[in-house]
Amino acid sequence: MKSRDSPERELNVLTGIVEQELRRLYDGTIPWRTWLDRAARFGSYGFANTLLIAAQSRLATEVDTFDGWKARGRHVRKGEHGIRIIVDEGPRSVFDIAQTAGPEPARRRRLTAGQADRLLQATGVSHGVRRVEAESVSYLVRARFGAPDGTSTFEPVLEWAGPDPYPAITALGDRVLRTAERIERLAEEYWVMHAAAQEFFEGHCADSWVPGYLAARSLPDPARCEIGHAPKSWRALTDHLESLGHAPDQIVRSGLARRGRDGTVHDTFHDRAMIPLRDPYGAVIAFIGRRPDSGPGPKYLNSPDSPIFTKGEVLYTPPRSGPLARPLLVEGPFDALAVAVAAPTDWTPYAPCGTALTKPQAHLLTAVAQPVSPHAAATTRGASMAEGAPVSRETAAGLSSPDLRAASEGGAVVAFDGDRAGREAAVRAWGVLGELLGPVEAAVLPAGCDPADLLRDRGPAALREALRARVPLEDLVVDAKLARTGPALEHRVAAAQAAAVLIAELPARQAARQVARVADRLDLPADLVTEALLAAISPPVP
Repeated sequence: MKSRDSPERELNVLTGIVEQELRRLYDGTIPWRTWLDRAARFGSYGFANTLLIAAQSRLATEVDTFDGWKARGRHVRKGEHGIRIIVDEGPRSVFDIAQTAGPEPARRRRLTAGQADRLLQATGVSHGVRRVEAESVSYLVRARFGAPDGTSTFEPVLEWAGPDPYPAITALGDRVLRTAERIERLAEEYWVMHAAAQEFFEGHCADSWVPGYLAARSLPDPARCEIGHAPKSWRALTDHLESLGHAPDQIVRSGLARRGRDGTVHDTFHDRAMIPLRDPYGAVIAFIGRRPDSGPGPKYLNSPDSPIFTKGEVLYTPPRSGPLARPLLVEGPFDALAVAVAAPTDWTPYAPCGTALTKPQAHLLTAVAQPVSPHAAATTRGASMAEGAPVSRETAAGLSSPDLRAASEGGAVVAFDGDRAGREAAVRAWGVLGELLGPVEAAVLPAGCDPADLLRDRGPAALREALRARVPLEDLVVDAKLARTGPALEHRVAAAQAAAVLIAELPARQAARQVARVADRLDLPADLVTEALLAAISPPVP
């Protein structure tokens, strides 16, 4: 809109456009969900201006003022007409990103769907407000932070707007925007606090016991793997965060501090090696604290759940500069670091945060479990933690055939401790990992050893060799069903029937192989095991 008219006349014109768009919202010409999608893009300018911006530029996606774009390193191209909005001082112009040129601007931080849900719960959005308002806030928060809910539907505006609809629509729209902005500020504060905590821990690491401890285990220098140290003081981090302007209650809600029985606030972590946990978008959201070997308390201590962190939804993986390789699941963060040292180009290691593998964690692995071409596997894959230098194309081209196979066939590898508990953990993981594409294999480690132990005691070559000695994970699962079978025929038949239930869940090509294995292990005719499998696939009709 050109602004040659007087401010008063232009204000009247813009107000008329707002009223027109309100009518279109009321009669359903503009669905309420369409307004929410627009509000996710430029709702910071207020309800009325979301209507004005969309009315003048239907394709607008991201708007800012002339000076705002300049501060972000972009400039408005000559000849572009501004999109007029209403502010306290009167009409003014904003410009869509399509009207500008320059470097790509920084994008909004993102939330996972779980984080969005917990932030909504933490702010009590659903309490004391009408359903359409709560659902609108939920939808808007998800859309603004990259976790859209594609299934949401909203009742027509005319059914909830009441007898005086336009003020009611405006009031509800403004409340939705204010609440979403409050949740956004809350998320930003949690992210800022965790970033500050990570910087604080790293700054206290050099003079602590942590560098020597990592070196003794042949693990990387702390600075290269982002490991810090929480001081022994009970309030070191809390005092630091309070000095940055964060309130004690918010520090407690973030999980970085706890409130004692006497009401005093103190740090969650004391004298621990601090390992940051990041969400899928790279933001630090929690920590794992490892005590010194002779220290008090549990060996590993996780951040408590918070509005941006739930333990069963996150996996730890060491910093990596190159492309992702085939995922390899280990039990602990130091195991993941050991794999990153010994085989930086072969696998991308991941570790649950002290829990059995969960479905949300398995879904994170699914994104990186796709097959990679052998050609891609034989090219540069980023910096080696063991040597601190990029792997050259010539070196990568010399990868052994198991390495190329691991990278090209997709799926994942499980490498838990080589004791009974580790094997049982691998078996439990099988049901969850079944959702991954491609084969799921198990690296059979020596009894009583985990990857970190192997690296420390026998060196990188021994760890690489152990990780390459893989078997299909379903072999371990089926063998677990056969391990305690008695010699009597009825016991062996019962074991075959129990194994058949598991085999029935496998793809056909894997099932045929397992039938032969079970028949051989139990010394039973293959036909009998096949019959048990068919019964498991098609149980009799009651």
